Amino acid sequence: MRATVVVPLLVALAGGRCQDAPPPDSREAQVARGQAAYARTCAICHGRAGEGYAADNAPALANEDFLVTASDQYLYETIARGRPGTVMSGWAKEHGGPYDEGQVQDLVAWLRSWQKGTMRPLDQARLQPGSHDGKALYVRHCASCHGAGGIEGPYNRLAHPQLLDIASDGFLRASIVEGRSGTPMKGFRGLLQPAEVDAIIAYLRQNPARVPAVGRPAATASATVALPVGGEPAFPGDARFIGVDLAAREMRRGARILFVDARPPSDFQAGHIRGAVNLPFYEAPERAGEIPKGTWVLTYCGCPHAESGEVAGVLRGRGHDRVAVLDEGWGPWKTRGYPVEEPPASASSGIGP
Repeated sequence: MRATVVVPLLVALAGGRCQDAPPPDSREAQVARGQAAYARTCAICHGRAGEGYAADNAPALANEDFLVTASDQYLYETIARGRPGTVMSGWAKEHGGPYDEGQVQDLVAWLRSWQKGTMRPLDQARLQPGSHDGKALYVRHCASCHGAGGIEGPYNRLAHPQLLDIASDGFLRASIVEGRSGTPMKGFRGLLQPAEVDAIIAYLRQNPARVPAVGRPAATASATVALPVGGEPAFPGDARFIGVDLAAREMRRGARILFVDARPPSDFQAGHIRGAVNLPFYEAPERAGEIPKGTWVLTYCGCPHAESGEVAGVLRGRGHDRVAVLDEGWGPWKTRGYPVEEPPASASSGIGP
């Protein structure tokens, strides 16, 4: 595949006169739209310049080793579908996000604008693992970064069915062998033989993790949120963070707490704190007025503080004087068995929704 060379969005000068602006559907306009969308919803985790690791070890998207091996289809599907069960949200409308097909394509164009070189040829030959034990090799070389089951992290969830569904064997081979320069992902060239690399990939493909199966979201409209009932929670008046154990205790005591989920709807519909309302971080400036004053508000996300911190900051700026971030966020709340609302337990998948 040949790389698409994208010219930075500049005002061109010719003979001291400005040329006409590019037409609305030009590549330059597409990149500009993608840049704006990225700043709105992606930079909070992946960094303003795609450097990565701004929140929850989100990978570096501007990494050249990544861009020259990831196809446009891979980028599109990753953005659109996300990784259910992780902090990577699905951003396409059909998966609960804010973007239509064209807007997701705009984001792909913006990511491509960071690419400097041509696409790297990938070895798409059939896997030849030989007699190597892929599980043992994975545990020895990969589990410390990607989790014992390939889904726990802290870095990319290699056994995630969405990843395995859209990543070719050639892409996975290149990722393992070449690594990602300038990131924690080292290359294994010379450390693993080709058959050992294939054995790891075969093991992952044969043992995908089970994750929530998120269906098409129901249409929702903005509405005024009702003030919860109950007594005052025993929170410090100047608290900026409230631990999940204290929050759960006060919730079960019947205290008046409004939980505000700062994640996109794609994550909210997959599971949220019981009684929570959804205010995506990127909509907070426009929709903050929906959150009533006069009660404690706890914002939360899965990062665990990036998106919820954005919403908390907006609410404080609008005069809410009792707002705190739920420390540790959604993951520990769910893991510890505190009250949640989720789709039926049977709605999970080993191949991705």
